[in-house]
Amino acid sequence: MRCYFVRAGHIAGVEMLTGLSDKDAIAKALLLFSERRPHFDEVEVWDQTRFIFRHPDADKKPGVDPRRVPTPDDGTRQAASKAAHAVSDAQRRHRGHI
Repeated sequence: MRCYFVRAGHIAGVEMLTGLSDKDAIAKALLLFSERRPHFDEVEVWDQTRFIFRHPDADKKPGVDPRRVPTPDDGTRQAASKAAHAVSDAQRRHRGHI
């Protein structure tokens, strides 16, 4: 799983969350976000193309359980996939593999 830190609507940081359940990944993401809050606006957790969690939840409505695991639409999945590939490509370039 990956934890994406978002600033001004763009991914500005990423942290790998390995070997965790969805619930534990969310807890870890919230902890990491609280430590980095001044630098980022949002945090998202993804398991490859499966959206797990976003904080703060822009779609939050009164009476909706904020701990729910939302189902992504196709546009969200495509955006996450592109972001994951961009991060992977940037990491390979940084390491001199591209």
